[in-house]
Amino acid sequence: MKDLKGLAPNLKEIECHLGNSLILSLQKDSFLKRLQENLQFEVRPNSKQVLFFNELRKLLKLTYYAKSQEVHISDKLKDLIQKNRTNCSATPGDKLKQIFYDLLQLELFLKSRYPNFDHKGRVQNSVRSSYELLRDSVDGQITHEYFW
Repeated sequence: MKDLKGLAPNLKEIECHLGNSLILSLQKDSFLKRLQENLQFEVRPNSKQVLFFNELRKLLKLTYYAKSQEVHISDKLKDLIQKNRTNCSATPGDKLKQIFYDLLQLELFLKSRYPNFDHKGRVQNSVRSSYELLRDSVDGQITHEYFW
């Protein structure tokens, strides 16, 4: 759960550095809010949380898939992000974690795959449909046992 709780601040930081995040725009409404809400349970998740975890699982598998697509993060971009962390991070002195770079790699992969993304944060229905097909296809290709 600790690893999952780290997703929200990393997604917020990606959005801060790159502008409107395609990762967040392609998810269902208020993904960050739902992420924080659904990680708050004592013993067993309720049915709403189980549905959200299925959605989250697909996103994490897509992150894993993006690593295999030869999307590279340039050293220049890494340096620029590290220098600008004071504006985007609650803990600007901390070193960026691997999950941040994994999410950044997914963001770059999605932006290269969907170059017609409206940079005002709106996603065309055709882009969303294509994304959902890709996400569901990757979910079917990477078995849950292998991924977890």
